[in-house]
Parts: sequence; C-alpha cells; structure tokens
Amino acid sequence: MNYTLKLILLLSLVFVPASKILTQEGEKEKYIIEADKTEGIMEGEERVIIGTGNVKITHGKLVITCDKGTSYEKQDLAILEKNVVIDDPDKGYHLTAGYVEYHKNDKHSIATQTPILTIKKEEEPIRVESQLMEMFSEDDIGIARGNVWIYYQDIIAQCDLATYYGKEETIVLEGDPVAWQDESRLAGEVITLYIKDDEVDKIFIDGGSRMIYYTREEKEKVEDNMDGNKITDETGENIEEPSNPGEEYITPTPPSITVPEEVRMEREEETGEEETTEEGIENKGEKKTTGRVDTYGDVMTAYFEDGEVVRVLIEGNAEGIYYPYENGEPTDERVFASGNRIDVSLRDEQVERIRITGDVSGFYDPGKEGGQTRVYGDVMVIFIADNEVDKIIIRGKAKGIYYHGREEEEKRAIKE
Repeated sequence: MNYTLKLILLLSLVFVPASKILTQEGEKEKYIIEADKTEGIMEGEERVIIGTGNVKITHGKLVITCDKGTSYEKQDLAILEKNVVIDDPDKGYHLTAGYVEYHKNDKHSIATQTPILTIKKEEEPIRVESQLMEMFSEDDIGIARGNVWIYYQDIIAQCDLATYYGKEETIVLEGDPVAWQDESRLAGEVITLYIKDDEVDKIFIDGGSRMIYYTREEKEKVEDNMDGNKITDETGENIEEPSNPGEEYITPTPPSITVPEEVRMEREEETGEEETTEEGIENKGEKKTTGRVDTYGDVMTAYFEDGEVVRVLIEGNAEGIYYPYENGEPTDERVFASGNRIDVSLRDEQVERIRITGDVSGFYDPGKEGGQTRVYGDVMVIFIADNEVDKIIIRGKAKGIYYHGREEEEKRAIKE
C-alpha cells in the first residue's frame, strides 16, 4: 500500500469517528484530507491536523480546496485559509473566500475576506457578494451579510442582509434593499425575489414599497382604436365641469431612488455605454424611454413573464404618477391617482392600463395645453395608448372638476 493511500486512510480514521459518519439515509460520508504536507498535534485533549499546500478536503460530495487547512476533531471544525473554494454539486453552490470556518456536523460554512457565492442555475447563475457569507448545505440555505450585492440575469440588488432559500427558490433582502432592472428600480423595507423555472417570477416588497419603472419604445406598435384624451364617468359622458378655478393645485412628490455610482461605473465598463439615472435617461439598444411610472404604497408585487414586468400590484395607501416621454425626455403631461389599491398592466415594456380602487382621487394634467381635471370615485381606470393618456373612466360616485387657466396662473406668477 503506497504512502498517500495510507495517509488518507489514517486521516479518515482520525477525523471520522463511527458515530458521526452516518447520514439520515444510513450511508457513510467520508471526510478525507489531502495536502502536500500534513502535521498532527495535540492541543490539550484536542487532536489537530494541519495541512498546507494544495489542501483538498472531501466530505461526501462536497469538496473544499485551500492553501492551508486546520481540522479539529472534537469540535467537528475545520479552519480554511487562503484561496478557499467550496463546491457543493448537490445544491449547486460554489463559494470562494479568503477565510472559512467549516462545521462538519451540519456542513455549515462561515466565510469572510471577500466571499463570493455562485448558485448554479440552468440558464444563468446567481452571484452574491458580501462581507460575510454563511452556507448551510444540508438545509440548502445561504446567508449574506454586510454590503450585499446580488446579480441575476438583468437584475441587480443591494442590501445589508440577504437570505437564499434553495428549496423554495426565494431570495429575501433586508436592510435598505434596492433592486434594479435596467433603469427601473424597486425599494422598500423587505424585498423578496421568487424564482421559477430559472426566471424571476415575481418580486414582493413589504413596507414602504416604491417603484420607478421606465417604459420603453417597442419596435412594432399596435394601433389602439380607443377615443383619445377623454375623461368620462360610467355613463360615458365627458367630465368638463368648471368649478372653483382658483383652488390651489398641488403636484405630489415622487420617491427618490438613485443608482449608486459603483453600479453605474460597473455597468458602463461592461457595456461601454454611459448611463444616467435622471430624466432624459439613455437606454441601450434600439429602445428609448417612452414614459415613467412612479408608484408607492404599503406593499407591492411585480409580476414577470420572460424576464419582463407584466403587472404591478400596489396595496395599502397606494399612489402612482404616470409621466409620458417624448424623444427620450419627460413631457409636462402627467396623471396622478391614489386609492386603496393600484393595479398596473404592462405589455412589451409599455403601460396599457392603470386601475385604481377604493376611495379614489386623482388628477389629469395635460401640461402646456392648459387646464387640469381632478376626479373622484370608487374606481378609476386609466388607459394608455401610444405612450399618452388615452382615456380615464370613473365609476361609483364619480365626480370630476375641471380647472381652467394654467396659462393665466403662469402669467400671474411671472408678474408677481
């Protein structure tokens, strides 16, 4: 029997007492250490093996490599240092770090010194970066803490704490979480990403939820036969009733969610294109910004199909503003609505309909054309066509007030 084989057998006997190598299925999981150089010492009653140079630890199907490994028998603990790599093919985990504490009894890894966790998926892996990383292989759970960055397909997320649940295929972001898809972004107290069939299926935001979504030009447009620019009640009659034209008009302030400088720089390096995050934002490829939807409320759910947002549901103290764009720049036109619930429908990155229910109030401002219409009711439905407000329908206790004289107000303001 050669020397290497003897050493492997000896170390497996030293580190794997018979009472600790049985899995739940009754199969043995060998714990084997290989290295260029090994040294066995006693620290009190603790038996310690130190391996240096091309260290390789095999624990069942899990494989660990590093420059130096120190294994403590009684503690069921291995300290791994420098160029640490942990591969778990069963769970699809690939962890790299400068320092790792590996607990053998439950396959629990605690990694520091620039840890990076890659979770294998059929289409594209999930990449997680943080200051501290924990991996629970048996439970299929990964936890990242401190300046966490997550990259999956075209979604980037940042937070203080992220937890990946492999069995449920969910990622929970906490601690000032923000998520971006291209220029659009989401924020709230807790963000949960749900993955299905290797695609983001939906994103749920709980607490102080807000979203800024940029619509983009389609290559092919579908003509819409709706009547243009009309606000009607449930009978179909136009609402143009002048009332209290001098009443003060207030435009709600949308939430501010900015893209950090490091994200912009990284994406510019990858694409070679300069990006901005304010009005007039430039888009990649042939598509241009055609509009913007700002929504905020207590909780929010964004639903995806084929990587694109197709529906956004806001519940509890829901508010939303839609801004049409022209030539990549925002126009003066806008529509605002608030209610208990807002349901935004999208297709091909374009807003088609916004439905507001429950104690609805809102206004339509055509911009420089002058005049503002404020509406109230139980249900409000806003139809968007060719990136402009096409029709607004009010149902249930419908009331509309039309305000004349934006130009007169502007002239009066200039004189004053």
